[in-house]
Formats: sequence, structure tokens, C-alpha cells
Amino acid sequence: KKKGLSVEEKREKMQELFHETKDVFTMKQLESICSKKKGIVSQTVKDIAQGLVSDDLVKSDKIGTGVYYWSFPSESLIVRENKIKTLDDQIAELEAKISATEKSIEDALVGKEETPEREEALKAQAEVQEQNLKLKS
Repeated sequence: KKKGLSVEEKREKMQELFHETKDVFTMKQLESICSKKKGIVSQTVKDIAQGLVSDDLVKSDKIGTGVYYWSFPSESLIVRENKIKTLDDQIAELEAKISATEKSIEDALVGKEETPEREEALKAQAEVQEQNLKLKS
């Protein structure tokens, strides 16, 4: 017995349909063609199409009383390239933040090297804080 297609497989098959035909479809046409050519159950076509539209992988527009759907291979490439550029910009921004944070950590550690004088000072500070707590209580 054959298992049904996953949502991701349906999305890929619907995109394939748009790119193979390079045509514009109404929802009724999509439901018919997807069920015949791609094996997508017609009841799920609308949800899959809406998901692709919301992810900017398929375009839709209302013209008159009908809503038309299309996606051309060049548009998908442009969307992917824009997404890659956005992610590359985010990576560069985060790398800059990381290096700035590492620099501030290095700056904060200057003068705090472990020396005998520093250890004595820290012990004295701890003793004074302890005496302070005793006096307060």
C-alpha cells in the first residue's frame, strides 16, 4: 500500500508543476492538474498553494473575480538569492558582535591577572565584606 505524500513533497511537486509549465493557473485549474499530474489530493492543493504564496515561492494576484497563481524558475532563483544574501548579512553582523564581545572581554581582563598582590587584596576584601555582614546582623 502506498503512503501519501508529505507536505514538503507536495510543495516541491507543486513548484515543479509551475516551473515545468511556466503557466498561470486558477485554483480550480491547480486542483485538477495537481491531482492528475502530480498525485496531490485536490482538497490539499489550496493549503499547499497558500503556503507557497506566504513563503514567496509562488505569486498570486486577484484579477477581476479570479485569483491567479504563478511561479517562474527565474523568480524562485531571485527569492533564494535574496534569502541567501539576507542570511549572509546576518552572519556577518553576528560575527562582528562576537568579535566585539571577545575584545571587550580581553579589555576587561587587563589588570586582573593573577598576582600575589591581587590575591591578598581579594582576601582582604572578602574579610572586610564578612565583617560588614556581621556588623549589620
